[in-house]
Amino acid sequence: MSNRLTRRQVVLYLVIAVILGTGATYWVSDLTSDPPTYFAGSGQSLATDPPQYIYHARNKALFGDWDPFDYGRWSVFRHSLTSYVSSLWFSIAGVSRQQAAIVGVMLSLMALFALLIAVGRSHRPWVVGAVAFCYLVNVTLLTYGRLPYLENGLIFISSLIFLVYAVWGHRMLGALAAGALVGPAIFMGKLFGALALPALAVAILGSKHANRWRLLAACVTASVASSVALLLTLYGGKVSALGAYAGEQAYGLYGLPSGLMSPWAFVEHLISYGYENRLWAFNPELLLFLVIGISMLILLGRETQQRRPISRITALALSWIVCNVVLMAQLDYSPIRYALCCLPAIIVLFFTTIDYFLACTDNTLIRRPNLPGTVVLIILLWICFFQAVANPFYFYTSETPVRWLVWITLAPSCLVVLLGRRLLHRRRVRLGRRTMIIGLTLLLSGSALNNARSLWQTHHLHRGFTIAAASDDLQMILSEPAVVSGPYGPLLTLDTPMRSFIHMFGVAEVDHTLFDRYPVTHLAMDLSNWQRAIEAYPALANVPAITSYRIRDFEVRLFNISKAFNNHRATSYPETRYEIANRLFLMGQLDSARVEVELFLEQHPASMSGGLLNGDILWAMKRYDDVITRMTSLADRFVDEYNIQLQCGRYLQIISGMREDRRLLDLSRKYYQRAVDAAPYRQQDVRQLYDEIMQNMRDQVRPSGK
Repeated sequence: MSNRLTRRQVVLYLVIAVILGTGATYWVSDLTSDPPTYFAGSGQSLATDPPQYIYHARNKALFGDWDPFDYGRWSVFRHSLTSYVSSLWFSIAGVSRQQAAIVGVMLSLMALFALLIAVGRSHRPWVVGAVAFCYLVNVTLLTYGRLPYLENGLIFISSLIFLVYAVWGHRMLGALAAGALVGPAIFMGKLFGALALPALAVAILGSKHANRWRLLAACVTASVASSVALLLTLYGGKVSALGAYAGEQAYGLYGLPSGLMSPWAFVEHLISYGYENRLWAFNPELLLFLVIGISMLILLGRETQQRRPISRITALALSWIVCNVVLMAQLDYSPIRYALCCLPAIIVLFFTTIDYFLACTDNTLIRRPNLPGTVVLIILLWICFFQAVANPFYFYTSETPVRWLVWITLAPSCLVVLLGRRLLHRRRVRLGRRTMIIGLTLLLSGSALNNARSLWQTHHLHRGFTIAAASDDLQMILSEPAVVSGPYGPLLTLDTPMRSFIHMFGVAEVDHTLFDRYPVTHLAMDLSNWQRAIEAYPALANVPAITSYRIRDFEVRLFNISKAFNNHRATSYPETRYEIANRLFLMGQLDSARVEVELFLEQHPASMSGGLLNGDILWAMKRYDDVITRMTSLADRFVDEYNIQLQCGRYLQIISGMREDRRLLDLSRKYYQRAVDAAPYRQQDVRQLYDEIMQNMRDQVRPSGK
């Protein structure tokens, strides 16, 4: 019997090793492609935010200084765990977007390993395998875990808290250690890492340990001490920078959370949480895990002589989820990445709860759940009903009636729970071991299939390399003294030796003298941010774009602002031949522009912007044969570049109308189709451009000159 058990354990550990090895291999593959487009909304944070978090580490590795411009506004990023790990890794592997992504992977996988050790100390090996599997296949954890987000540092610190509390939480030393990790969670993870303290407090008080009040006092004392020590160590006399950042993030940009304005608003935000940020739409299996796990604790939670208390890691996972979700739900700005710390906790809660009840001999559902349990069951079903009804509205153009949907789904939730109470009161219902195993198998299979579908749709179906292409081009068209700012500045310079400068437009307080004090030479930004920039800095109104890129389906323009403000270092920036050619072209000096761009292309024949500018100059000079030759050659070299394919198709279509050349019209359609292939979400825009040109050709008399 013992040999058979040992063999089973060996097989199980081999399966766990295969899960970890296969998952880790997949996580580190394909780190140079773009993050998925429209993953959780129409924002660009997946592309623009992570490079800002490792900005200081990159500066340290490349220039020997964390902050070469002595601009302390973003010191919160510098002192994060993600930044420190990045600095260490960059000193070993060099600086690149790929190496930055590996930092995110390392933090995420180290968090998983710490979590698995914690689970393995109090639960059977199959739970370790199940937690590892669901963590590694989860599309949300994978998408954000392969980028250097601050949240990944927080997840790692949180996993250490789980490990310490699960193993030593019943001892004074364990409570002190767990509390001491709260400080790093706040000041080296994210500010809402402070929620670790109430989560620990609830878990400790709910443990019914004889010394739980002493354990709580030790935990709180250690958390306060570590927070004060880290605050003084990391910030010293510059605490004001942290205060300004915290204030702006908490209420400066978005105002006070509207969910705290009234009890009704609180409930509405709680029930509808996960709709706007697509948390449950991307992770429906985790919503089921959460609902089933908590429901089992309520309906099977009757104490008997044979039943031991739930494990400490289960209790902490439950309190962790409640504390995080209740607060995050009230925020007006709460993107899906804010919930990342909850996802591993949900996975742990579900599988440890299942393991707990599989080990019990009597799993009869209680005949009459108490009032608090009944309220919790209603809330859980209410969330499920709301998500089921509201999600089909998400992609409608009209505004979703969220408040109306919240309250209309309350009645069926109450009805189902009350009917369930009556049923349980009339007959005994036992949840058998076989039933739980079958349900567990179905849920694991459903989780795998749902995440496989999401991974294919988000990471593989429209896979692109627009960031890498734009970064390569940027390095050719700008000279090395350039300092690139704007939302896309840190992103586009990450793979280059150029400097960047973090600045976000649309902030609560505008620094009107910023560009006079700091030597920013270029801005890389989308059109919506450009309008905000002009409102804040009117001197930018007449600055033309020198090129544009299509990055993850967004148009990003590059502006040379070196002469727009009164900074000596910026005004002395040496323009490249490309920039000179572009300036001459805009001034109408076509011959001179043509000479400069040809000289530039001799040095950088692979420049997309240089090729496009050359085509535009030839078009303005009405050298249509050269336009055809140069643009088709350019488009055939950069098959996946939307801007090039679109411009080539446009030029060929117009020339075909001038010359009544059907062959050129057919050829233009080929390049239009390539534009659609490169940017599938722009199909309607491409079609509209084609139809407008065709209509213009019908309405206008064909020019006599060819």
